[in-house]
Amino acid sequence: MPASQLLILVCLIERDRHGYGILTAVRESGDDVNASGVYQALARLLHLGRVEEVDRPAGDSEDPRRRYYGITHAGRSELVRELDRLHAVLERAAQAGIDRRSWRPSGPTARRA
Repeated sequence: MPASQLLILVCLIERDRHGYGILTAVRESGDDVNASGVYQALARLLHLGRVEEVDRPAGDSEDPRRRYYGITHAGRSELVRELDRLHAVLERAAQAGIDRRSWRPSGPTARRA
């Protein structure tokens, strides 16, 4: 799963958001993404059924053009699978002597480059 899709699903776990709110949340996560990349990833997640359009929250009357999105059950399941996969990769890297905080090899195999 591309990182942009993963980050969108993570931010939608917190709450439903409109497109620009998703973009802002993804950028706040530290990922340097452009708007078109996020909107393309969002369109792909919609197509896959991982995300769906949801009703506007009560009290939001700022811009009637805003479309809100929420994560689907399939999206939650896919997110859990992807996070489990990434966790397994991190564990294997740690077992191989890679310090995940710095992503530099450590230990006896550190000089084999």
